Amino acid sequence: MKRTKNLIDLLVVAILISVPYLVNSQNFVPYSTTLPNVAQGSCDWADIDNDGYLDLAMMGANSIGQPLTKIFRNNAGVFIDIDANLIGLKNGSLRFGDYDRDGDYDLLVCGSDFSSKPHSLLYKNDNGSFSQSSNTFQGIYNGMAIFVDYDNDGLLDIFLSGDTLSYKGFTRIYHNLGNDNFEEVDFGFPGVISSSLSYGDYDNDGDFDLLLSGDIGGAYYTKLFRNDMGLFTEIPTNIEGVGAGFSLFMDFDKDGDHDILLMGNDLTLTPIFKIYRNDGNGSLQEVFVGITGLALGNISIADYNSDGYPDFATTGKAPGCGAMMSVLYYNNQIGSFWPSSQNLVDLSYSYSSWADFDNDGDSDLLLMGISTSGNPETVLYSNTLNSNGFVPNLPPFAPIDFSSEMNGNELILKWKPSPYNTNGKNIFYNVRVGLNPGSSEIMSTASNVLSGQMLLPSFSNVTQDTFWILQGLREADYFWSVQTIDPSYSASEFAPEETFSIAYTGIAPIQEKKQFFDYRVYADRIELISQNQGKWSLFSVDGIEIKNGNLGFGKSNVSLLGIARGIYILRIETEDNHAALKFLKR
Repeated sequence: MKRTKNLIDLLVVAILISVPYLVNSQNFVPYSTTLPNVAQGSCDWADIDNDGYLDLAMMGANSIGQPLTKIFRNNAGVFIDIDANLIGLKNGSLRFGDYDRDGDYDLLVCGSDFSSKPHSLLYKNDNGSFSQSSNTFQGIYNGMAIFVDYDNDGLLDIFLSGDTLSYKGFTRIYHNLGNDNFEEVDFGFPGVISSSLSYGDYDNDGDFDLLLSGDIGGAYYTKLFRNDMGLFTEIPTNIEGVGAGFSLFMDFDKDGDHDILLMGNDLTLTPIFKIYRNDGNGSLQEVFVGITGLALGNISIADYNSDGYPDFATTGKAPGCGAMMSVLYYNNQIGSFWPSSQNLVDLSYSYSSWADFDNDGDSDLLLMGISTSGNPETVLYSNTLNSNGFVPNLPPFAPIDFSSEMNGNELILKWKPSPYNTNGKNIFYNVRVGLNPGSSEIMSTASNVLSGQMLLPSFSNVTQDTFWILQGLREADYFWSVQTIDPSYSASEFAPEETFSIAYTGIAPIQEKKQFFDYRVYADRIELISQNQGKWSLFSVDGIEIKNGNLGFGKSNVSLLGIARGIYILRIETEDNHAALKFLKR
């Protein structure tokens, strides 16, 4: 037994020695492209033409300060400008997402044009051809615009924050109504400039919580907002406010919940880097990891050495003399990170992004920004770890043990991880829901339905939860499945398809909610959710008042016990608003 233990100890030592050797050798090699050199921009990857290769969208300012927005088709490693005729922008962000659930990836972009006018634009993808949506969004720059399904209806909404040209921050959610229509919703988020936006389910309750950081008029800000099915509550935390930075969710310790990474300037204009560990009970504690803080750049995550642990890249300006830096940090598997000695171009006003552009099974790195020469530079690095003898993890297995159930007007989908997965809790899931076998018109995934191949390098549409909640489904038969994704964006096939049916037996709403309140429909009650005080009154369809009550902060219940079947009208009044909800009790 003692000899066996010694052999195991020697093996552990050998692994710990070999890992630094492999990740500190020069495994990231510049890849020759004709991509434009840009700074003050952003980029994103998606397979826009379904050929199995990740295509690239990028924005930013070129060497003469001219803004551009381009989409490049990846033809087996050769990048070809598709001449999409997009408005050139800089000082903003760019994201792919299937907002119209037609199976291809649309483009959301914000920033300022050649005349410094801010824009927020949505481009619809029709078989690889992009056209501007007729929706109007507040134009912003020095900020971000991202897709996120905040209300769990399967439709990607838009979360937008930045400067409106008057140094006045603007932060809003645009609710996706379907049929190419959005409505602006004001949840009371503060207006922030130099914004960073991120989402993740930090409390593992089946919906996306939001993280917002940036400048709120000379003071730096980082706040976490808990989402309760579309109602947001600010959570008191000890997270430091940052400006000119970047913040995001990441499970760095593989314990199954989202931690927070934070980078940027503190109030003394000193660049910082911090990790806040989630203990699983809603508490966030700072973990000291000794990583160099940067500003005017970003953080990007990928398991680039395929060992099952998330790593990351940072780029931006360092403290002191403000030297430009681009650094890879690999996860040492014991709760901290080590820098990897790679000869990467040092940048500021920069952006980094991971994607397996050459389909060789590992994550490659794109860097763009201002180099030490003072000029914009774009460099794509090919990851050669796998070809140098590093053995990656095997692809994960699909989940098992599916079930579905209704809770009031909410559908809960559940599954279990495969017992054969080697990454423990550090795995993610894509959920597909459609009205026909193999379809995804209700909940679209970022992967090929048949092969499971990732079409957009993302940690899935439901993160690490082993359940998800959908609202607002109509009465119908549905088909659904789930796949598993590991930290290197390697994905399983979708599990065998399951079905469920929706048939409301309690009450069914037949009029949409208004912006100043939310509601949940149950068999015995209507639950009202409001951030303002007021009153409610319940009327029969012929105008006779049946009962009334007070509308308080948070949740108020309208009991339906003892009320006969039929059509009713619920009137909600606050000091500034009023609305009527019409419903049928069955």
